[in-house]
Amino acid sequence: MPLGAGWGRRSSTRNRCDFPHSSKNTILSIDLRTSLYPLCQALPNTCTLRFSPDTTPPNEPSDADTPPVDGPAPTPSSPPAFAWTDESREHLLAHFGGKDHRVLAREIGCTTDELHAEARRALTAQGIHQKEGPWTPDEVKALKRYLGAVEVDLIGRMIGRSVEAIEAKLVDLAAALVPNALETKNHVEFKRLYGTRADEDLALIFGRQLPVVQALAAELCLSKDKGFMRRRTAGTARTKMPRWSPEELEQLREVYPKLSNLEIAKVLGRSVKSIVSKAHSMRLKKDKARLREMGQENVQLRQDR
Repeated sequence: MPLGAGWGRRSSTRNRCDFPHSSKNTILSIDLRTSLYPLCQALPNTCTLRFSPDTTPPNEPSDADTPPVDGPAPTPSSPPAFAWTDESREHLLAHFGGKDHRVLAREIGCTTDELHAEARRALTAQGIHQKEGPWTPDEVKALKRYLGAVEVDLIGRMIGRSVEAIEAKLVDLAAALVPNALETKNHVEFKRLYGTRADEDLALIFGRQLPVVQALAAELCLSKDKGFMRRRTAGTARTKMPRWSPEELEQLREVYPKLSNLEIAKVLGRSVKSIVSKAHSMRLKKDKARLREMGQENVQLRQDR
């Protein structure tokens, strides 16, 4: 028989195949569950492998002996539903609306759909009575806290107001927007919310007209989160991020240690988030003098608030 011309056949051991090796008058037994790479190393370069039709090992029923199964083919089982505990439910109610729902879902260990479903169930179980009449300052504050983060019907269940009452209050808030610049003490909260809220919602939250919100975002070099933009466009559009040129990377490497991220963003015409992300990937660090300045700036911001 020519070298390597033997037919490979299934051995009596499952998942193995025997190949005649005429150069040494031996049999190569190969584990079919592994790669054929070891086989290629074991045989000469001129060897050609040919596989015969699969044969059924002894005592193993063939497909022809297997009776047909009535009904549709079985489908893969779904993953088990998240098992809510008192602790996870308490964490949900304490932070729902205050945190991005994706972050909260990761913290709890459930999906976002399970998070919203449990929030509705838990809030409904509380049997919150829907209030009427004038809104209290605490209710307005809660409305602004949740606005844009969760659905309006869930906001209503959390603060005890109907959807119609919430929509009417939003109309009132829109009518009261002012063109004044936002105070510096509110910039920290503005930057925290900007990536995950629509500009229109931010206008209502901070009581400023839409151009004021957009101008402040441009001044602070802010950008929306990618996940937020995907949800806004239902996944139909991708956020285009301009590529970094070699000159920009060299400039970032040079100025990052000594300038603030906002100053660098203005110089390079990018968002602060982009600067932080790229600097992290390049493993750049601020120098000690800049770190001291940042500490003093943070102390001043806390005092101003």
